[in-house]
Amino acid sequence: MFRCILWSGPRFGEKARLSFSDIRKSNKCVYIGLSVLGFAEIARSLGKVILGDISYSAYRTYRDITPVNEDQLNKMGLYIDELSAIITDEFIEILNKVRGAKMELTFAFQSPSDIAKYDPELCTQVLENTSNWFLFKQRIKDGAGLFAESIGTMESKKQTMRVQDGEEQAQGSQRTVEELIVHSNILKNLNVGQCVFLRHYPTKVDLLNVKYIDPKIVWDNVKFINKEVVIEKENAKETKKNKPYSVQKRRPLLVEGR
Repeated sequence: MFRCILWSGPRFGEKARLSFSDIRKSNKCVYIGLSVLGFAEIARSLGKVILGDISYSAYRTYRDITPVNEDQLNKMGLYIDELSAIITDEFIEILNKVRGAKMELTFAFQSPSDIAKYDPELCTQVLENTSNWFLFKQRIKDGAGLFAESIGTMESKKQTMRVQDGEEQAQGSQRTVEELIVHSNILKNLNVGQCVFLRHYPTKVDLLNVKYIDPKIVWDNVKFINKEVVIEKENAKETKKNKPYSVQKRRPLLVEGR
């Protein structure tokens, strides 16, 4: 299901839709979720429109931004679910440019093969230009191995012992080797809610537990907050309405010529 249609101009005589520039000014974020089930061509066409609007918004930001107004420009978060449904060749250009336009782009896909089926080179470019990775369970060797090798290796010591007649001897050897920081088997055996987090600048690798929150609970909390805001606004109006008026004495008027 397409959660929100964003348009930069009037549509069929109706009131103009919101553009990404309008959303930035209102301090809001954008979630984009397109379902390709039953409407694959429509979803991909809408995806191209959305990516085009994101690209144009970034272009306008680069055009108008100056050292004077840079600190006044609001940041905006973009969240794309199932990136493989809307990805195009132009996406890598957007990924490279939005950071400088004060846009934070977060996207999700099931496995590298979802992007590679469109273009293997594009998959490599997307991974190369992404700052932070949250890697959940990868069952297939290719995906797990790709991420394990991409995270990198670290230097360690490997010791070997001499065994004779089934007994370890005092003699042995030690050498320096490069070992994977995160072995592919770790990615294959992650539990539900666990992920490996890779951060760049500075580089950090950690194991995280992601807590699942029922969307119904989130929606109930949002409605509760909105209700509290409405009550607070109404109380503020009543307080202002019932506030007693105070009369301040004024100084005598000064008249010229006296």
